[in-house]
Amino acid sequence: MCSASGEIVRLTPPNTTAQSMHIQTHILSGWCLANVFPLTPGQRLGAMIAASAADLDGLGILFGQEAYWKYHHALGHNLLFGLVLSIGITLMTRGKLWLFALFLGLFHLHLLMDFFGSGPGWPIAYLWPFSEQKWNNSRWSWAFYSWQNITTATMLVAWTVLIAIRKQRTPLEAIMPNLDRQLVQVLSGKWGGGRPKSETSRCTGCRDSRENDGEVMLSGNAHQVEMRESEC
Repeated sequence: MCSASGEIVRLTPPNTTAQSMHIQTHILSGWCLANVFPLTPGQRLGAMIAASAADLDGLGILFGQEAYWKYHHALGHNLLFGLVLSIGITLMTRGKLWLFALFLGLFHLHLLMDFFGSGPGWPIAYLWPFSEQKWNNSRWSWAFYSWQNITTATMLVAWTVLIAIRKQRTPLEAIMPNLDRQLVQVLSGKWGGGRPKSETSRCTGCRDSRENDGEVMLSGNAHQVEMRESEC
């Protein structure tokens, strides 16, 4: 815009550091929604990628502030990128058409979250490179460090913890399985009734053994049954 003296002054976009912090929320949104569907570990990893890969265009910061301001919310935040990304993940995970739709939906969830939650001044070039027209979010967006963003992130973290306790897995299951098991044991032991994953599995095995052991159950030998229960 122009100052009083007629000099052209460029408006400075929002803080770049704050924008890069938003990716954790995107990753958890993909993880949480993926656990609603019957997916494999690789497909759940794909869901997290679909929900967060749009922010790869933020790597323009490596080439300076000018490149970041020009290409962030442009190179990766458009329909073409979303289609190519979703098709690629679907093929890599050997998914069907409904899985492609899920990945594409998660990509668009990223755009929706950015439109409202990235802060004013970050429009989205949805039809790039075919059109330079952008969705201007200045009228609808709330501040980056707003209660809406903090609440959303908190809810996703709580949902992730619940998944770890109830479904015995974390977002690290496909890439760091050992750490995944350790986290599940810690979370299950702290908030899951004091029974880590390994103990839960062993207890389930004991219960199945008792149910399938006709001799013990039919003989009415309460002492043997009590001994097996005490092992769990």
